[in-house]
Amino acid sequence: MRPAVVKIDVEGAEADVLEGMEGLLVPGGVRELFVELHVPALERLDKSESEIAGWLSERGYRSVWRRVRDTEVHHHFTR
Repeated sequence: MRPAVVKIDVEGAEADVLEGMEGLLVPGGVRELFVELHVPALERLDKSESEIAGWLSERGYRSVWRRVRDTEVHHHFTR
């Protein structure tokens, strides 16, 4: 059984985790994603919030809400 909801909080490795679970990010797969982005860690890996949001958009996800807290950005994406 595939998960319907996934929360990701991996201190900057969000892009790697999402790419690794790409097979679950298909229609009929994960419906809701809660992603905590750690901006300084992403920048050290030459990644960005907009790059991750665009990558998810290409896979049919849209942002429901976005909250900034210090150096973190909390996102809720849905399909």
